[in-house]
Amino acid sequence: MYSANPDGLALNIAVTGGTGELARDELVSMSEIQLNNVRNLGSSPAEMATLQGDTNLSLLTPLASAQPIASGRLKVNGIFSAKHSALLPDVPTRSEAGVSGYDFQIWHHLLSPLKTNAALIQKLNKICLLTLKSPEVKDRFNSLGFTIIGNTPITFTALIKNDIEKFRKIVIDSGITLE
Repeated sequence: MYSANPDGLALNIAVTGGTGELARDELVSMSEIQLNNVRNLGSSPAEMATLQGDTNLSLLTPLASAQPIASGRLKVNGIFSAKHSALLPDVPTRSEAGVSGYDFQIWHHLLSPLKTNAALIQKLNKICLLTLKSPEVKDRFNSLGFTIIGNTPITFTALIKNDIEKFRKIVIDSGITLE
């Protein structure tokens, strides 16, 4: 078992170099927790390694791990975003569990080439926002554990720039390299 490592807990991460690794590195940088990456090729192998006791923890989405959580085979230790999950409303955020200010979110977006006509971008944004506000779409996203934000291109550009700086620091400080 990987947990025999005296240098920290073994944390399953589904994809090398992905958002899970960034989430782990940010958590390590903000806390006194030492988490050693155990890389798997996907959520299912990561989940299985934890269920079998091969590792201490897995970093999984609520949807990917819903069945073993519901059956009591996996315990949820915390949510990485600043807000509670609609799928797991009673689970504390990392900030509530003692890592003040921790907020790691994954977002999905639409991007276009830099020189795309501004009027076309505004029209597309308006259509997307209307679609995201429809009850059917809202309910479907909520059932998958997603929170719909739906913002303007300017607001989203600012978010991207902020996250680039945040993750640049995490990558440099943690020594993540391309493989």
